[in-house]
Order: sequence, then structure tokens, then C-alpha cells
Amino acid sequence: MNKKDYLLGMLTLFMLAVLSVSFSSCGKDGDSSGSAPYSGGEGEKVERMSPLIGTWKNTVSSDMEYCIEFYEDGTGVYIKEGTTENNFRDFYKSYFKFSTIAYEDKTTQNSLDILNSGNKTGSVEISFDDPLRGSSTGTYVVTSDGKLQLEFLENIEKSIFYKSNEALPTSINIDGLWKYEDEVENRNFVLMMRFNESKSGYLACNNLYYTGLVTNNYSPLLEFSSYEVIGDIITLKDVKENNEAYKFSSDIRIKIISQDNILINIGGKIQYSMTKAVPQTINSNTIVGSWIASGVGDYNSLTYFLRFLPNNEMVYYKLEKSFETYTCREKRGSYSIYDNSFIVFADKDMWGENVEYYNIFPSNISASSMVMTLPNEGTKYKLNRVAENRNVSKLYGTWRSIRNGISETITFNSDGKFIADMGIGDIIKGDYCVYDSNSFYLFSPELSGNYDFKIESDGSLVIDGKHYYVKIHGDESVSGELGTENNPFSVHDAVVKCKETGETPTTETYYVKGIVGETCFIDSHKNATIYMVDHYESSEAFTAYRVKGVGNKDLREGYEIPVGSTVIVSGKLVNYKNKTPETAVGTGTLISVDGKAPDFSE
Repeated sequence: MNKKDYLLGMLTLFMLAVLSVSFSSCGKDGDSSGSAPYSGGEGEKVERMSPLIGTWKNTVSSDMEYCIEFYEDGTGVYIKEGTTENNFRDFYKSYFKFSTIAYEDKTTQNSLDILNSGNKTGSVEISFDDPLRGSSTGTYVVTSDGKLQLEFLENIEKSIFYKSNEALPTSINIDGLWKYEDEVENRNFVLMMRFNESKSGYLACNNLYYTGLVTNNYSPLLEFSSYEVIGDIITLKDVKENNEAYKFSSDIRIKIISQDNILINIGGKIQYSMTKAVPQTINSNTIVGSWIASGVGDYNSLTYFLRFLPNNEMVYYKLEKSFETYTCREKRGSYSIYDNSFIVFADKDMWGENVEYYNIFPSNISASSMVMTLPNEGTKYKLNRVAENRNVSKLYGTWRSIRNGISETITFNSDGKFIADMGIGDIIKGDYCVYDSNSFYLFSPELSGNYDFKIESDGSLVIDGKHYYVKIHGDESVSGELGTENNPFSVHDAVVKCKETGETPTTETYYVKGIVGETCFIDSHKNATIYMVDHYESSEAFTAYRVKGVGNKDLREGYEIPVGSTVIVSGKLVNYKNKTPETAVGTGTLISVDGKAPDFSE
């Protein structure tokens, strides 16, 4: 060995000894002392973040990868990513945010640069936001060929991270409505998620059967008061679950794909790709009223009818025609609107005890139509709003027909309900809908179908061209103006006139004909206040207030006018306090009771 080789060998041994001493003084895994490497010197410690900034990865195996990112502001993210049995790798990431302090020691800087041939070495303290992970302090080495060594951070083989050109996606605004929709087993399935600016939100669907979950409760399935976005993963916090049968918030994972696409995974088994949805504004103005889908399904055999009422009641009919026979299924209950985005329908059984909940997600809502999947049905249908028809008001009232010696009556009420007495002792109640100017539907399990109708010039009602009915209340077949002695108002007509005039009585005297809804007794004042209706089940009433006999004669004290009597009264009309349609004070006259003059005081 020549002298030159000997000196070079001695210099190498000396530098290796320095390196050995230096690394033996570094902080170890879990060491929170914060001591810097090469602390034997008195030199100045200088912050040195720049070598660390960027994305570094360590692929331990095909199903495990570690990633660490350092940002210029001194924060970072440490990621552990694993693969599930169903290969939903994206959803099994653990994100740990941290803050850092990184230094180099200038006293030994020159020696380090010579030893490491361009490597950057220093100490770093990482403080995790997660209190269970605490903080760690130790050395880092960034090599000139793009490797990062962090021996203290995790028990990872070689603990070598490689510089990556990939970076965590820039945070995007996920606020708004997200939706997944598909046909599953020929049934429409909708999953919807809302992220609010306040960080709250919910997850809802229209049929839990397709998620593999079972519940009797209503959507949303879960609600959360906050969420956090770390990298491309959304973490829900403060979750309230409405699903009593299966708790799954801990198994739900959400990943951001793009500005318009997120993936949601439930239990590592089911995965849905959700896209940004156009919000639907659902309120009483948009849905209250009657809606119909007519002539749909196989062979155009189905008709669906929904009626949303202002008092949050809802009725739903499915009418099916097989040859000339109709089968009608009915659901009645209440509805509520959640988040102005979907409808929750509570269907009560006939006893009003057990309740089934359905979520209805309307779309393409306009003034005249909307698209929805109906309760417990699998196909989406376009429903048209039932527009007010000029012939509707002509149907209002009670009509009578005599067939085979049997008297039949049917009453069409202004609230869309009908009552039919087929003359055999059974009263049939249901809903009706005038679909166009020449036909109407009856919806009830006992009497249903689509019928053509025509109102003749003499005022009679002809149904299906063969059944003739005469109006027995507010009969418009009698010549003369409506509301006169020869052609009195029905109770409905009188109520309409009262609402038109308001609290100021009419200048003209009108005649009103109706049925007594409550038994009336004449007291010592010798006048009568009569509660009048068009039929027994009517929701509309007119009050003949303190009426006397013709010529202002006193009625006989103790005189009784029983329920069901047909009476005709006259007087000026008023809507008392805009609440009670009645005859104005001092103007009412009782004309007849069941076609006869009332009993007068002797």
C-alpha cells in the first residue's frame, strides 16, 4: 500500500466514525425530546424544510403503501393505504395530519455535504393532530437520487420513501347535492347525499333493499353535523343514524374523484359512483294538487293517481285494468318534505297504527309535470298535473239516478272526493279526477274506473252514454239564474258566493238548498240556526243564521228539524269574519222543510 492510499483510507475511517457518533445521538421512534442531530457542536440551527417538501411513497407490498407529504407551510399528511378483500383499495386509507419543524446544523454542514455527496440531512419533529399518535423526532436524509429516509416514523422495511410526481388532489368544493341512480332488478334505485356549506349533511335513498340493508325507518339513513376533507377522502363526523336495524356509519367511506364525481363505499362490499345533481326545489307550491299517469305499464293497463293536500295529507292510487275489470289499490297517509329535496310518505294501515315509510325523489319538476318512482313501485313515471277543467264545477253536487227501481246517488265534492250510494246499503267513498273535458276517473277499492261523461243542455249528467243522473242539489237543469227561488244554490254554490262577497253582505237575496247536518231545535227566541251541507260527509257547510218563517213569522218553540231533512232558506249572504259562510243577520228566512212549510208559532 502506498502512502496516498493509506491517507485516503484513514480519512474514510475518520469520517465514518463521525457519522456513527452523529446517528447514535439522533432521536428514536416516539422520542419527544426534540434534540437535533450532531448536537455536540455549538453551531446555529437553521430551519430547513425545502429538501422535504413534496410527495414521498413507500410501497411495502402489493396491498400496502405508505405516503407522506410535506407542505411549504410546515404541515403535512401521512397516509397508510391498504387493499380490502374486494379490491376497494381507494377506500381504506388512513390520513394523519401533522405539523413539522425541520432543522440542519450549520456547524457540521460542510462535513455532511462532503460525506453525503450532495445529500441533505437534518432533524425533523412531527406532531400529529391525532393525540393517540403523539409526536416523533429524528433525522431525515434526502439523497441526491430522490430518496427520503425516515427511520423513526414507522417500523417500515428500510424506511425508504421515493420521490413521487403524484400529489394529493387539490381540495375542491363538494358542497351541494350528489346522486346515484340506476335500475336494479328492473326497479329504480336512488341514493342521494347532501353536503352543506355549514359542513352538515345527510345520506338518503328511496329503497334500502338494494343496499342490502333493512329498516322500517324513514330516510335520511344518516345525518352528520360536520365532515372533513383530507386529500381525496371525506370523513363524516358527529353522525346520527336513523337506521335502527343496521348501524353502518363506521363502514362508510367516501372518495373524491373529480369536481363532479365522488365514490361512496358501504361496508367494503357495495360501491356507488355519485355525480353532482341539479337541486329540485320541492315545496307546497310545486307539488300540492293532483297528479296522474294514465295509460302506462304493459298494454297501457295502469293508471297512477296522487293527490298532495295543503294539510300534508296524501292519497295514492294504483288502478289496473284487466279486460273490462278494474282493480284499485289505495294508500293514504301523510307526507313531509325533507330539505326541499325529497318527499317522505308515511303510509298508515287501515287502523292508523302501523306505518311504512317511503322516500320519493321527484325530478324534472315543472308547473305541469314531474317524474318520480311511486311508493313501493319500481318504475319511473311521468305524472301530469291535473289542470282545472271548465266542466269540473258542473259536476259539483249530488246526482240521483233510478235504475231497476233502485235509487242511486253520487256526490262530487269540490275537494276532489266522491261519495256514492248504490242503493244497497253501502256508502262508497273515494277520490275522483276529471282527466279531460269528457272523462273522469273514480278511485276507490269498491268503485273505480275511467268513465266518459256529458252534461246535457237540460242539466242532466250522462255517464258512459247510458246512465242518466239528475242533480238534486243546486240543480242547474231548471231554467233561470242560479240562486233564485226556482233554481236555488247548492251549499257549495252558496259558499263560493259568500267567499266572493267577503264580510260585506250581498245586496241581493239568494236561495240555498241543502241537507240538515245537525238536529235543530227552535228555542224561546223562535228562530232557527241551521247547519246545512250538500251531503253527510261534506267538508263544506253553510249556516242559516237565526232564520224565521216567511213574512218574518216566529217559528214554533220546540219545533225540531232533524238531521237529513232537506231545507230551502233565503237571505243575503256573507262570509262572517271571513270564516263562516252564512245568511246575514236579520235577513234569513226558512222557506221549506222537506218540501213543506215549517211550523209557526200560534
